[in-house]
Amino acid sequence: MSKSGDHTGTITGIPVNTRYTIEEVGEVKSADGSTVDGAKLQSVTVPQGQSAHVINNTMVEGKIVESEDPNNPDKLKVTAIFTNTKRTLINIEFNKLWEGTDNLSTANQPEKIYIQLQRRLADSAENAPWDVVDYPTSGSKYVTVYPKDNGWLYPFSGLDQYQIDANGKQTDYVYRIVEGTVENDQFEQVAPGGTITIKGNTYVVTAKATPKSETDSTGSSTGNTATANSEKDSENGTTTTPATAPDGTITGGSGKIVLTNTLQNPKFVLDIIKKDAEPNNAGEEVFLKDVEFKLEKLKQAKTGGTQWEVDTSYTFNNNDNLHYLTGTTGTDGEIKNNPFKDLEPGRYRLTETKAHEGYNLLSKSIDIEFTQDGKYKIDDGPAQKATGDAASGYTVTFTVLNRKTPELPHTGADAPSLWLLIGMPLAVAGLLIFTFRYNRKGGRRH
Repeated sequence: MSKSGDHTGTITGIPVNTRYTIEEVGEVKSADGSTVDGAKLQSVTVPQGQSAHVINNTMVEGKIVESEDPNNPDKLKVTAIFTNTKRTLINIEFNKLWEGTDNLSTANQPEKIYIQLQRRLADSAENAPWDVVDYPTSGSKYVTVYPKDNGWLYPFSGLDQYQIDANGKQTDYVYRIVEGTVENDQFEQVAPGGTITIKGNTYVVTAKATPKSETDSTGSSTGNTATANSEKDSENGTTTTPATAPDGTITGGSGKIVLTNTLQNPKFVLDIIKKDAEPNNAGEEVFLKDVEFKLEKLKQAKTGGTQWEVDTSYTFNNNDNLHYLTGTTGTDGEIKNNPFKDLEPGRYRLTETKAHEGYNLLSKSIDIEFTQDGKYKIDDGPAQKATGDAASGYTVTFTVLNRKTPELPHTGADAPSLWLLIGMPLAVAGLLIFTFRYNRKGGRRH
């Protein structure tokens, strides 16, 4: 057992398979036995390869295992390093809240989240980088937090409140906690106020810090409680700087940081461009105006499966609460005063109800599906990423092509020709009838 760097203690005679905990209690003493005034426990570490682990950065728990080399005394040791400091230490509690997840149902929450503790000096420039605080042990670049009965709590204890430079000047650290994703053991942080996608749901992550008196994981006072006014440090009687908590950060004392993930119900805008499938003789695009479209929300048919039907009970807020929206293209082929906006994730049906003069209507409607993660599909095609983000909204630009109605060949005839075609058979028939009757009455004899 190692304590204060040069002060070690050894416990011997522990049987194999014994489970143990090691915890520092009482006053901190130097190697000569004298009390070290103002010294506090800062961290606890265990070298890699030992059958032990650190709990809450305050104690070690493990199990005595049989050595592979009983004749080597070094192979029988379990080393726990308790680091003490006379610097002022602070604790920061973390918690995670969820909003917009169906009454915070755990079914809509992940099994775990990843967070990272960061800091920089209080006098740093606004755009200065943040340093990663290895926690709970050296080399730990992020912490995995699992939900418990009392929430997503995690304590960061024994943190230096300030840095001391070569001249003895003390400068407070500013601490913050960021959430992120982990892939191949690499932490990718989410910018404060940015979005994160978890289990297919997109959340906006916001931070709120509270500079108030907290207790550490063992229930004892942190020794530098954060208040609204200057106070006396409970350990050494010196005056401490009051902690502040702007923009979800903690400076100058202990406190609490809460990250809130708010489920986004992203809004979509559908921009339609209507044009001819073929360019004109000059090779230019031909946009079609006065084309009318209708957009309706769909729902799964009662028969189930992949059948969809119009949801007549759904109402659009921007169209007098009707269950459909209508829009008409202008000279640029785009919908004028586009009503196809503020669309929620779901499946919609776009129908052309009026074609440009000389053109055919579309032969069938088009189904468009918007998804929670900012993507869309056309007629169950591959998912494509929409433009924008969950916070500001997504835009899908969709070009609808059309072709001119083909001209039928000229098959009609003028009026005199038509009467001639009708009159000649009638005249022949009349002549035959007359000849037949004349012969029966004894007409010309040979």
